[in-house]
Amino acid sequence: MRPARRTLPLALLLLASGATATSGEPPPEGDPYSRNGWYLAIGGYYQKEYSRDTCENGSTPGEGCVDGFRPDSSGGAAGHAGYRFHRYAAADLQFEWVKDALEDDFKESAYVTTLNLKAYLPWRRLQTFALVGGGYIRAPVPDRFEREINVENGIAFRFGGGFELYATEHWALLAETSWVQPLPLNDLDKVPYLSVGGGFQYRF
Repeated sequence: MRPARRTLPLALLLLASGATATSGEPPPEGDPYSRNGWYLAIGGYYQKEYSRDTCENGSTPGEGCVDGFRPDSSGGAAGHAGYRFHRYAAADLQFEWVKDALEDDFKESAYVTTLNLKAYLPWRRLQTFALVGGGYIRAPVPDRFEREINVENGIAFRFGGGFELYATEHWALLAETSWVQPLPLNDLDKVPYLSVGGGFQYRF
């Protein structure tokens, strides 16, 4: 748990240092959408979890209990706060809430905070990007033998991409897909998930 707690202060420090970079390549003349500057975003997300089925009372696999992964799904939300420090790059802090992680009857939420680095392929109003990030996860983990869960803390990585479609120089629609993969700490690697969603972004 200690390494996970140190992740957030380090993420904030790296984000602040990236925000001070002013030597990024300026956007082409007449292209304000790939300019340097701060941004905020918020939206709704759909998460598909891939969690292991569990066996009741340590019984052998049978009906409703299979060896492997079983897809599940949930609604949620996410927010971004970041800085575009180069025409082709940005860094942001992303917080994501997964409403019902694991199976529906558990009714436990998961929370993921990652520092992301984005690489852009800009085309005026359409700004496509790929991202990679890492940070903190708090999620419920199923017990292998009992029909119960434990809430654990750990480290997770995020890989994905998406696009920003600008209506004005300040407002854009955001669409994003990412895969969140926890490290194998406290059995958190049992609960990776795919996140698909979008919302609105404001550029300062």
